[in-house]
Amino acid sequence: AKNSIYNALYQVLNMLFPLISSVYVARTLMPDGVGRVAYAQNIASYFATAAALGIPTVGLRVISVAREERKELDKAFSELTILNAISTTVSLAFYVVLIFLNPAFRSDYRLFLITGLTVAFNYINIEWLYKGNEEYVYIVVRSLIIKIASLVALFIFVRSKDDYIIYALITSLALCGNYVFNAWRAHRYASFTLSELNIKRHIKPVMLLAGAIFFSTIYSKLDTTMLGIM
Repeated sequence: AKNSIYNALYQVLNMLFPLISSVYVARTLMPDGVGRVAYAQNIASYFATAAALGIPTVGLRVISVAREERKELDKAFSELTILNAISTTVSLAFYVVLIFLNPAFRSDYRLFLITGLTVAFNYINIEWLYKGNEEYVYIVVRSLIIKIASLVALFIFVRSKDDYIIYALITSLALCGNYVFNAWRAHRYASFTLSELNIKRHIKPVMLLAGAIFFSTIYSKLDTTMLGIM
């Protein structure tokens, strides 16, 4: 019951802060600045979804099952971390190539590199480890601190429509900050090991989920992609 309450609070925070920041951002950056950042984030989100590969959902279930046995937990954590590193490397490589081969992206490459931080930092995206261990108090507190810090930074550093790159940087760092905190505390819950690993057992469920999630992402984000291209 306590975790349900904290999880609900976490969802509320994720809705509340964008509502507060979007009004200020819209007035400051104007349609052109907001559109540029939204389009760059939209393109990066495809690659971030591919990098995640359904691991956040599979990881939550696997960790919740194995958490009572530390050896099994370490094995599951290590297997999913390796699989995540492989998918992230492939996705990041394709993203960088796309930026520098496509003239439309290359002309504003700094913006696309900044929004691409969400793809690069997916190497340490282990939120599933904390959700599987039901550490929702930590998740809510961490998220609240980072959101407040990013909101303050937004009001201080984004002052004109030319600051759209700074806005993109603050947004990307806010998400990546969650990953950094998670990686820093991970040793409390699991240890990385190369002993008796069986990565193959995760491939089928991960790929099935990845396909469903990726097509859902395309469905929900294609309008922004089309508007950006046109």
